[in-house]
Amino acid sequence: MEMEHEAAIVRSAEAIRLHRGHNILIESGAEPVIDRLARLDRPVPATPPELWGWTFVVKDMIDVAGLRTTRGSVLYGSEEALTTAPCVELLERAGGLLVGKANQHEFAWGVTSENPHWGDVRNPRHEHLAPGGSSGGTAAALAAGIARVGLGTDTGGSVRIPAACCGVVGLRPRAGAVSAEGVAPLAPMFDVVGPMATSVADCARVWQALSGEAVPPPPSLSGLVVGVAEGCAQAGEFADLGAEVREIALPYDILSPYWTIVGAQARRTHEATYPKNAAS
Repeated sequence: MEMEHEAAIVRSAEAIRLHRGHNILIESGAEPVIDRLARLDRPVPATPPELWGWTFVVKDMIDVAGLRTTRGSVLYGSEEALTTAPCVELLERAGGLLVGKANQHEFAWGVTSENPHWGDVRNPRHEHLAPGGSSGGTAAALAAGIARVGLGTDTGGSVRIPAACCGVVGLRPRAGAVSAEGVAPLAPMFDVVGPMATSVADCARVWQALSGEAVPPPPSLSGLVVGVAEGCAQAGEFADLGAEVREIALPYDILSPYWTIVGAQARRTHEATYPKNAAS
């Protein structure tokens, strides 16, 4: 089992070097990652926990003791975090190996992960396309093989959009299902921490570590009615699995209350720095 840890670290380091021009992690280069993981004193347990030997990254909205939390900006992160967010501690307790902090759209306010301070995150699987956002660095890290799983934050699609763009899996849980302690806010009423992975099975195992809830086997879709957006490319796959597929169209105006509330909460979050530091 010790060899599994060492092999996972080597794989992460190689992937970081291979994708060093993709601006995926806030830390530059593989050396900080290798040094940090090498300092971990982790005795091999008799019974390995759920995520033993799994590498993971966390979006840079999430505190990790000893690392900076920049929120993708130069306004934050001048000092290292003193404590680690509970959501990260849960993954470490389950055996996960933290690789590092993932780049993102500044303040988690955007869906492209273009970042003027840490470099635009690039999509490892589709070089000509955006990686999505705002958790673009987390999704890109999984697609690049830098980590097996990760944590993002989602206020209005920030886990789901980059997961789709980078060909990985992302889950937005219900509000409050995962502790937001130690997580920088954008619009607290809607902010959630969500797991990301390269497969549904891995995402389910991360969710189990985060929630403490066993994930049941997937039910049959036979007889279920599944609503899909107009023009959904995967509609046929649901039908092939026995579901009754119904196309739905949501009027854009339905989002108006959401944007009003999110805008008001985001303004409150940043009222101490904007517009005073807008030029930064």
